[in-house]
Amino acid sequence: MGKGSTPGDLTCTVSVNCVSIDTVNWIDIPLRLNKEAPSREMQIADVSQKDRSNICIYRINTNLDSAVLESFEALLTADESERANRYHNKKDHDRFIISRGSLRALLGKHLNVSPGGLKFQKTPDKKPFLEGHSGIHFNVSHAGDWILIGLAYEPIGVDIEFIKPGFDFRDIMAFTFTDRELEAVKCSHQPTETFYQIWSRKEALLKGTGKGIANGTASICCLDGHNAVSSYQIGSTQDWQVKSFVVEAGYIGNIAVSANHLLEILMLNIHINASVGGSL
Repeated sequence: MGKGSTPGDLTCTVSVNCVSIDTVNWIDIPLRLNKEAPSREMQIADVSQKDRSNICIYRINTNLDSAVLESFEALLTADESERANRYHNKKDHDRFIISRGSLRALLGKHLNVSPGGLKFQKTPDKKPFLEGHSGIHFNVSHAGDWILIGLAYEPIGVDIEFIKPGFDFRDIMAFTFTDRELEAVKCSHQPTETFYQIWSRKEALLKGTGKGIANGTASICCLDGHNAVSSYQIGSTQDWQVKSFVVEAGYIGNIAVSANHLLEILMLNIHINASVGGSL
């Protein structure tokens, strides 16, 4: 907890420690889709025996065949299916189905419950949570062809960004970055990558605290090292850590969790295939 803070005090200064993970070793996790199962529900390989001291970060590629998409869609509620159908762009439609279906499958596996029966709610700040399972936390982000899902037994935020070559980010920076961050981008040998790294850190942090970016980010510094920020601005009296990493060539990801816990982060690549009566 930040210096001089109390549980009800949202006006103190807290620390946000930002670091980069140089090398990510993605562990392949097979996901079995059994077409013959009446429920069409999916089974995922056990990971770390659901150790509560671990943070699990899953990456899922959205380029899947129609059989896989149908199996994910079978897990959705009627409201979720209706929401998916409101997307006019097919890629957005499919990505929502894969994202929500994957989230249901992963949470069902971790909690040992039916994924189709899970009920999602939102906090006043619109951060999703799982009804009846307050112990587990999750966060989802997507960009381009990739989805990131973070699962932990403490608040967590994740973000993924596609680094768009030639993107003119100067107008965005003017009202979302601190002076130190503006200078860091200006002096960087890779200004586009530096912009996306800082922006993604802010997104992950504010998703983790539940504050969201609607109230602005211009006073929240997310440069490498320890950054002193207002607990009011981020909506938390705890110190936080944000870890940056490469998801895939051209994509940057970030994880935000409380700095009070030194947890192992498992980076897991979901490998999906539609099979009949078997597993990968």
